[in-house]
Amino acid sequence: MTRFIEEHRQTYGVGSICRVLSIAPSAYYATVARQKNPCVRSQKDKELCDDIRRRGNLTEGLYIGLDYEKVCFVEKKFP
Repeated sequence: MTRFIEEHRQTYGVGSICRVLSIAPSAYYATVARQKNPCVRSQKDKELCDDIRRRGNLTEGLYIGLDYEKVCFVEKKFP
């Protein structure tokens, strides 16, 4: 959504695009603000996801589709 609006905002304006897409312009601006300055929780979640993917690569994908128990097991096995 934000990419489309960014690509066309100079031509049509954010308000017009949001009206056609039936979204509030404030929702667009809030999303852009979050992307530019993510909260601490989002940053931590991204780090954890990257770490889980790295560990999944170490196990050759055996633990993809991880639930809580599998994450704990992989963390112990591949610190």
